[in-house]
Amino acid sequence: MTPTPSATTTPGGSVTPTPTPMATPTPPFEGNFVIGDLNAVVGNHVTFWGSHWYQSNSMSGGSAPHSFKGFASQTNPDPTECGGTWTTTAGNSSHPPSDIPDLITVIAASSITQSGSTITGNVPMLAMVQTDDNSNSGDDSKTGTVVAVVCMSGPVVDAPLSNISTRLRVGTGENVLIGGFIVTGNESKRILLRASGPSLPFADGLADPMLRLRDSTGQVIATNDNWADAPNAQEIMDTNIPPADSLEPAILMNLQPGAYTAVVEGTNQSTGMAVVEAYDLNQTANSKLANISTRGLVQSGDDILIGGLIVRGQHPTRVVVRAVGPSLTDVGALSDPTLELRDSEGGMIGSNDNWRSDQEAEITASGLAPSNDLEAAISRDLPPGKYTAIIRGANGTTGVALVEVYGLTQ
Repeated sequence: MTPTPSATTTPGGSVTPTPTPMATPTPPFEGNFVIGDLNAVVGNHVTFWGSHWYQSNSMSGGSAPHSFKGFASQTNPDPTECGGTWTTTAGNSSHPPSDIPDLITVIAASSITQSGSTITGNVPMLAMVQTDDNSNSGDDSKTGTVVAVVCMSGPVVDAPLSNISTRLRVGTGENVLIGGFIVTGNESKRILLRASGPSLPFADGLADPMLRLRDSTGQVIATNDNWADAPNAQEIMDTNIPPADSLEPAILMNLQPGAYTAVVEGTNQSTGMAVVEAYDLNQTANSKLANISTRGLVQSGDDILIGGLIVRGQHPTRVVVRAVGPSLTDVGALSDPTLELRDSEGGMIGSNDNWRSDQEAEITASGLAPSNDLEAAISRDLPPGKYTAIIRGANGTTGVALVEVYGLTQ
C-alpha cells in the first residue's frame, strides 16, 4: 500500500509521519506485527519481527523485553485502533502468520512491558509497511519500508477526510510535488504541513526541500525552507511532530475555509524522493479537509504516486478517487494512468484503468467524470478507516499525473 494524496499547511510546520491509509495482512490474519514508534517514519527501513527485535527498534517510552519478537496475538479494540492496547506472550510472539502480504499495517508502540509470561504494549500509532522478500534472507527477520503513518492516537470526530500524506520523486520545473486541498465549513482549521527529504532512508532523498503554501488566488501565503527558522518554530516543536532534520520545512497555521496548494521543490533545483504530510490539529472545529489532490511525475518501480487518507466519523462517506493524466496540459503527461484503492488490511477495494469500463453511470451522475476515457476513477462508500490510492502508468508508462479524492457525503 502507500501514503495519501496532498497536505495542508501552517507557517512554520514540522515533518514526521502522518496518518494515512495503510495496508495490513490479508485474511486469514490474526494479530499484528509491531515496530517502535521512533521507527515509524515514512521511508524508514524497519524490522517488524525477529529474534533481536529489541535491538532493531526504538521506542520513546523505553526499551522492549528481549523476549519480544514483534508479534502481538491479541488486540483491544479489535481491529486495532490508535489508542488501543495489545498483549501477547514470549512464545506467541515467535509464531506470526507465515503468509505475509506485500503491504501490511503494523502497530508502532511507544511502550512494551512484560509481567510473567505476558507482554503488553500500547498503540499510539499505526503504520503501513511495504514488506521485503525475506524468503531467502537466511535468518528469521522480517523487514520492510514504512510508506505511511496511518493514524495517531487522539479524538475521532465527524471529519470525513483527514490526515494526508504523499510520497513522490520531486523533479524540477513542472515536475515538483504539488498537493491541493480544500478546507470546508465555517471555522478556521489549524494545520501542520511538513515536507521531508534528508531524513528519509533513501540514497536519493531530496537533500533540502522547500515548502510553499498558496491560496485559491495563487498568492503565496507561507514559505519555509528550514523549519527551525520559522517564526513559530517553538509552536511547531510543541506539536510533538517537528521535522526530523533541520533542513526540512514545515508550515503551521490556521487556515480559513477555502482552496489551498502546497508545493514541494528542491532548493537550487535539486531533485530526489520526498514526502509531504498534512496534520489536522483541530479535528473538533466545524470545518473539514476535503477534495484532496496531488500532482507529480509518475515513474516506474518505487517512483509511483502513492496517496493515503483517513475517513473519520461514525458513518460511511461516499468517495470518488480519480487518476488524471492525458487531459492534463503538461508536456509528458501520463498517457494511461491506472488506479488502485486499498483498505487498511491491504485488501483491494477497487481497481480501474479506463473509467468508462466500470461504474460509468454512477461516476457520471456524481458530476466528477474524468474528461478523457483513458483516465481512471473509482466510486465507493467508505466506512471510517484508512485507505490508500496507488497510481501507476499502464504497461510501465511514465508521465505527470494527478490523483484526486472527493468526499461527497458527511
